Amino acid sequence: MSARRIPYAGKMPEPNYQTVANGAAMGPRGIAFLRRVAHARKPYRMELNADREAVGRALVCGYVRRDVRDPECIWMLGKGREFLDRLMRCE
Repeated sequence: MSARRIPYAGKMPEPNYQTVANGAAMGPRGIAFLRRVAHARKPYRMELNADREAVGRALVCGYVRRDVRDPECIWMLGKGREFLDRLMRCE
């Protein structure tokens, strides 16, 4: 008896990746992370798991950067401040 072929077997669907750089939304968790970083007077030290999940999107957008000496420390960039300022003006 021969095996029946399933039409989609062995063929992966095309990925539909939407990144923040391509216009996908930051989301409420990402915006809250940016606000915490902006309110820190020194570099912001990531302590929450939610921060570690949200930092990827912020890094891709260019809103924050990691400290070279300590990857747990995050610095806010000018582009991130502009983004938060634009959000505050529209709300």
